[in-house]
Amino acid sequence: MSEREALEKAIAALEAQRSTLGDAVVETAIAALRRQLAALPSRPSEERRQVTILFADLVGFTPLAERMDPEEVHEVLEAYFGLWKAAIGRHEGMVEKFIGDAVVAVFGLYPAHEDVPLEAVSAALEARKELEELNRQLEGRRGLRLAMRVGIHSGPVLVRYEGPPGEAAFTVTGDAVNLAARLEQSAPPGGILISHAVFQQVRGYFEAAPQGPLQVRGKARPVRVYLVQGRRPAAFWPAGRGLEGLETPMVGREREFAALREAFGAVRTDAQPRIIILVGEAGVGKTRLLREFERWLLRNFTCTVFRARAASETEFIPYGLLRDLFSRQWDILESDDAARVREKFLRGMQGFLPEEQALRVGHLLGFDFSADPAVRSFLGHPSFQSLALADLVRYVRSLAARSPVVLFLEDLHWADNSSLELLSRLREGPGPILVLASARPDLLARRPDPGGEVWALPPLSPDSCRALAGKILRRVEALPEEVPARLAGWSGGNPYFLEELVGMLIEEGVVVPGKGRWRIRSQDWETLRVPPTLTALLQARLDALPAEEKVLLQRASVVGRDFWDEALRLLGDGEGGEVEALLEGLVARGMVLKKERSALEGTREYAFRHVLLREVCYETVLLRERREYHRRMAGWLEERVGGRRRGYAGLIGEHYARAGEGERAVFWFQQAGEAALQTSAFPEAVSAFERALALLPAPGEAGDRERRAVLSVRLGVVYERWGKYGEAEEWLRRGLALARELGLGVEAEALCELGQIAIRRGNYEEACSLSAEALALARQFNDRHAMAMAFRRLGTAAYYQGDFPLARRHLEASLTLEERGGNLWGMAVCLNNLGLVHIAQGDDASAFRCYERSLELLRKIGDRRGIATCLNNLGDIAVHQGDYRLARGYYEEALGISRDIGDRPGIAFSLLNLGWSALRLGEYSRAVSLTEEGLALFREMGSRQEVATCLNNLGHAASGLGRREEARGYYREALAEAHAIQNQPNVLEAVAGLAGLLAGEGRCRRAAELVGLALSHPASYRDVARAAEPVLALLRERLSAEALEAALEKGRLLDLEETVRELLSGPAPGGRD
Repeated sequence: MSEREALEKAIAALEAQRSTLGDAVVETAIAALRRQLAALPSRPSEERRQVTILFADLVGFTPLAERMDPEEVHEVLEAYFGLWKAAIGRHEGMVEKFIGDAVVAVFGLYPAHEDVPLEAVSAALEARKELEELNRQLEGRRGLRLAMRVGIHSGPVLVRYEGPPGEAAFTVTGDAVNLAARLEQSAPPGGILISHAVFQQVRGYFEAAPQGPLQVRGKARPVRVYLVQGRRPAAFWPAGRGLEGLETPMVGREREFAALREAFGAVRTDAQPRIIILVGEAGVGKTRLLREFERWLLRNFTCTVFRARAASETEFIPYGLLRDLFSRQWDILESDDAARVREKFLRGMQGFLPEEQALRVGHLLGFDFSADPAVRSFLGHPSFQSLALADLVRYVRSLAARSPVVLFLEDLHWADNSSLELLSRLREGPGPILVLASARPDLLARRPDPGGEVWALPPLSPDSCRALAGKILRRVEALPEEVPARLAGWSGGNPYFLEELVGMLIEEGVVVPGKGRWRIRSQDWETLRVPPTLTALLQARLDALPAEEKVLLQRASVVGRDFWDEALRLLGDGEGGEVEALLEGLVARGMVLKKERSALEGTREYAFRHVLLREVCYETVLLRERREYHRRMAGWLEERVGGRRRGYAGLIGEHYARAGEGERAVFWFQQAGEAALQTSAFPEAVSAFERALALLPAPGEAGDRERRAVLSVRLGVVYERWGKYGEAEEWLRRGLALARELGLGVEAEALCELGQIAIRRGNYEEACSLSAEALALARQFNDRHAMAMAFRRLGTAAYYQGDFPLARRHLEASLTLEERGGNLWGMAVCLNNLGLVHIAQGDDASAFRCYERSLELLRKIGDRRGIATCLNNLGDIAVHQGDYRLARGYYEEALGISRDIGDRPGIAFSLLNLGWSALRLGEYSRAVSLTEEGLALFREMGSRQEVATCLNNLGHAASGLGRREEARGYYREALAEAHAIQNQPNVLEAVAGLAGLLAGEGRCRRAAELVGLALSHPASYRDVARAAEPVLALLRERLSAEALEAALEKGRLLDLEETVRELLSGPAPGGRD
């Protein structure tokens, strides 16, 4: 910047402070600057420049002014022009004129730079905001409100300077000026309308909505215009290198940058998602590379960009990373009340998801919407997580259908497991979605398969380090060649290390910054000792700080990477103004960044410039001070987050744990575990409950033992729902033993959950015993929920054992209890299970009524998983009525829903049913393909009764294809599987299938005996009869009526256990009888 330009800029800055400093002070200072300016060689009277022009005027002010006294008009306009003058001055603009009620300003009269349009739009937004405050004053005093509109355009103009040097008088002319004026005239009241030329340079920094093309007189083509809606959420990327405001270009990452551009091109062309994770040590340049790529992206393409950053404090908070992502995207503040959060979240989801689904997604992510009926009725539902995640994935894919979606995720090594699992799901479907993440190598130790492509980011080469050092020290006069070389060697290829090293040299006075050029004190340079590691370097920098600044940084490190001035005052016993002064000093040193806006209203928010600095600071805090700071922070968070504590329970618990207050920490970790369980965030739920258990005193006092019992049972519940039955049983039995010893009601819950595990494993007798014991206890404690659950377990076990009347009685008892308690989901599950029982008993009409009612309830609560189950069951009725094509329609619809929400059990059942309908239609090859796919899923899940069903169906299909030995193998495998778990219906169906093979081989009497056994057994049901029908038809052809009846009667007297053992152990049949 030339001397003239510097003086002109200083004059403009003083003008912007006139309302604060007063006319006398400003005029005195400006007079001296003008004298210096006048002494300089004269400037040209006119010049051509590329500038940004801003026009603004008041809407409807002329008729308003006609009703006011001239002095009143003057006072109003003076206040209005004052706020504009201040906003323009703050952003390096100059007022060309105030005329009537209009403002004309020019940005870029100082040396042109790429941020000139950004400054103009920022000034307009600030003026619009300040006008609201002015309106509040005017309404109170005069009963009037002002409304303005703004137009902004960038282009070439002719600038004519008027008056002597130092005067800010000038005029601009040209087509760009005319277009800016036309934009202002076309803007809506309160609107800021910008041209495409401006939009190209500010997109990515502001939200701007495209408007219809604007017809401008004299223009051959319509003009593309955009309406500025506001600044995007708080800046995500660091503002720069932080050394005296220097911004250094990216060095040594050309290859990686080109690879990122190619990856985006492929995603955009192929419409297939990619997840790329840049892995490297802290400070190696991952953030800088991603930031530079985002700048390139937003300047060249229209796409939807999301940003999020994980933090160590939220590693165990379910969906903490995704919550951060949507908070940033939709400007959701931590200080927003629940109604405001709900409004912002629904506005963001509008047009993509129905309100009920959007609220469930938000609740899953940690925005507490539990008060909403659509969420409350679904909490604790086993499919809550899968449904909400499916809706979230659908939202992202819907966005991608409009334009490419790019997610920038920082510090993925601290991301919670639930967020990482969701990101993996984005790869499973189509769409131009690119996820770019940064992580330390710790991520790979924690997750060897992190769910994306791992791109290792190595240290910079020595040549690149020397080049970077030269860029940072480019202001140093006659920079010795050895200086960049030494810095490169000491840095070890770590750019952040190198930057901090230069920072330390400045602190030590070795590098001396000046207003223009810098210099090096060589004598100090030669004797300087450089710490050998980055941690040591940061510690050395901390030690060199004034004591007050170091203490403040230490307190901030307890709060977290992001921290607030209010929290620091709390930790510093109420220190006031000096906190702000110290923070400004740390900002000036480049150690702390000041955020544009705070997540907590009424506070100023800051951040450590690098997470390593925060870690080093934290390690320097004395333990006794650390505990006290954590205690105060926990209490502050409790008060600050108010009714939104659910998402902060784990963080509050962590602060209390580090404060040594185990009692409070246990409470908060238990709350965190329950919140995670409600949304099926199983890893985080386990972590929270285990943290709570670990903080309990050693087993002793009754209170501690009671909490240990409850926490153990809750851990068992988490593992059971997660499908980890071994761990679930271990924790449930621990909790059960304590509950029995202390006589606690939680014993019934533990027994019910153990009963569910027994059912999953096919141990029906054990399930009945456990559930009966749970029922007795539930009655003793008058626990209606536990009673309903126990009856449901008893009914399910009886169904799989083939005792359908007993199953019906138990399920009807459970339904009655659920109805009394108003548990819609429990009612729907009971009705579904009752429908299965009715079908097994041949009562299709009753089954249909159960399914219809269940479907109504499930639609009411939005349970898509349950809806798919109902559709499968309706398909079963169609099968039993012989309408296999109608059944196929139900099954295919159910399969579509299950695939959409990622419900693996639902997918498997739908495939099983589709295979069965193909079997009944004689499409044997299709039946085999569908059933084998379902069988693979059931085996992965350990669902043994469904494995037996699949094997029987494969036996039927192989028999239909004439592959008898293959069919025999399937039937015998099904028989062994079903017999092992005492699943009698599938045992009988396998017996009927083997009978068919025997009849085909000529062993008709033995076949008839097996049919007689299968059809007469109490557990026989419709599918057994259907498998026996073709066998009986063949036997009637080959045996006399008397012989057939005699063989059937003999079979009715057979012992099922003995027959099964014979069929499993005997040699393959041969010959005829």
